[in-house]
Amino acid sequence: MEAAAQLEIGQAQVSKLLAGQMAWFSIEGLVYFLSLLEQNVEVTVRKAPRGPRRGTVRTRIAKKLDEIAGWPAGVCSIYGV
Repeated sequence: MEAAAQLEIGQAQVSKLLAGQMAWFSIEGLVYFLSLLEQNVEVTVRKAPRGPRRGTVRTRIAKKLDEIAGWPAGVCSIYGV
């Protein structure tokens, strides 16, 4: 419940986030959540190498989400985040 209040969303949406179901959220929404958790967000765009018709999307998290949010240790690891 604390995470939902901190992110200003319902518990069902928190569960989706923790389960890695990012398709339910816009990029703007995800960045907003990170800003609520006092995180800086860096987006880098570069040309895809020749070959594949589409580029790739990668994410990198500097710390475990529960450390960032100040939630009890292990909350996110329960969900594999």
